[in-house]
Amino acid sequence: MNDEHADRAAAKLLRLQDALRRNYGEATYKTWFSDLMIDDASDDCVTLSTASALRRERLDQQYKHGLMTAVREIYGDASRLLIVMRQALRENSARVAALAPAARPRGVIKGDFETPLRNTARQTFAPPNLQELATPLDARQTFESFAVDASNAVAAAAVRQIFDEAAPRELLYIYGQQGVGKSHLLQSAGNEWLRRHPGSRCLYLTHNNVQTGCVQALMSSTTMTLQRDILSNDLVMMDDIHLLAGKQKTMREVVNLMTAITSSGRQLIVAGELAPGALEKAQILGRLADRLAGGLAVGIAPSDETLRRAVLIKTRDGSDLRCTITDEAIDLVARLFSSSMRECIGAFKQLALVYRDRAGEIGPNEAMAALQARLGDRRRKATLAEYGFRLP
Repeated sequence: MNDEHADRAAAKLLRLQDALRRNYGEATYKTWFSDLMIDDASDDCVTLSTASALRRERLDQQYKHGLMTAVREIYGDASRLLIVMRQALRENSARVAALAPAARPRGVIKGDFETPLRNTARQTFAPPNLQELATPLDARQTFESFAVDASNAVAAAAVRQIFDEAAPRELLYIYGQQGVGKSHLLQSAGNEWLRRHPGSRCLYLTHNNVQTGCVQALMSSTTMTLQRDILSNDLVMMDDIHLLAGKQKTMREVVNLMTAITSSGRQLIVAGELAPGALEKAQILGRLADRLAGGLAVGIAPSDETLRRAVLIKTRDGSDLRCTITDEAIDLVARLFSSSMRECIGAFKQLALVYRDRAGEIGPNEAMAALQARLGDRRRKATLAEYGFRLP
């Protein structure tokens, strides 16, 4: 009976492993899922364990939904999933995952849990692949498509300064609230760099990819290899650095990377939401906060209606539309959606999508009709008169 139970348990673990490989691919599976074990499956709760604290945190924060989906393929009644650190088991505990054939060394008797557990802790991890981590540049994000006014003029000038050969190569930190155009500026710098320096290389990394690369490098003991790969680029950009708050090991490695980049004469641009003085209060590592404050730090203020209008006109003029969205419709969108530039552009894209196949002019009335649902979260019923538009 014990052998029968062990075989069923092993089969379930193999099914879970196959599902994770199928859903995420072999590279991601090896990096994040390969040492997972099924500790317990009782009632409506399944408990998975990993030997790494870093893995446990990442699985819980980023992959829990996907894990729950895979677990439900095997345990249909499961409604809760726990991800825990591996702990020593009593000799008679029902260690399901240790019975998997792939985890059992030769010569270990089925049901001996301690030896396979020690063996699992010595697994090797795949090093980071920079090509997989890098985010491709959006060719539409250029200096020409970036509207400038008093709120972002200094930041735009600071980014353009990196193309001045006489200017020093120093860390440039662009900060401002969500949706003010920080990512657009970074991508503009990357596209302009490649245009001016054919054959050169630049690297754009989101905070998530920075964290993934650092964690993989730490787990595979290849931090110097990651540093070497990053230094093969002439321009390095890191976006949303504030989202690394609280991730101490990652931030320490980021400081080392920044030091290597700047000391080797490469250009580094970093973007985040927090002003230099607010970084440490938000659990950003002191050394990292000092690095960002010690470079050229430039803020972007929230956009006003004039800037939002200018951005929308550039977006409209660069779009391939059958319809003609009038300046009055642009004015309405710029006035209605004022919380961030990102929200404003998103509303315009929705408007363009609604009328994409319609020939003719799209004025304020059509714009209001198309965007009324988007406004529904904030207002019961919006009218043109409320926003200063006179009805004919």
